Amino acid sequence: ILNPRDVDVVGTKRRVWQTHPGNAFYREMILKYLPLVMNKNNQTPSRNLSTKIVDIITKDRGAVFLKQEEEAGGWIVMDHAASINKVQLALKNAEMKARGVDGGIVNSGSKKRKKGGKKKSEIDQ
Repeated sequence: ILNPRDVDVVGTKRRVWQTHPGNAFYREMILKYLPLVMNKNNQTPSRNLSTKIVDIITKDRGAVFLKQEEEAGGWIVMDHAASINKVQLALKNAEMKARGVDGGIVNSGSKKRKKGGKKKSEIDQ
């Protein structure tokens, strides 16, 4: 794909895409479902919430999740599982930020905490 559509979610580290309409809607969905993630009484697994968000974006809006393909100079469509993982990670990061957990971002490729991050057992206390 050469040019993402306005409804698409664009995955890249370049800040210029933060204002992209599809990414703005994606952030709105993360914030909309964040209270459910943070509610300890909620019995819905975050994977189910992530799947629901992906379905709203892809099925209801007809959008796709895109990942930048630097070598080809365009974008590739992320598969369903990768899209769900992206949403799960965004929900987790938003939850950590909302709880004021020092250390910040959870990386998708690593289980390590950033320096100064708290263990899960410290968060629940």
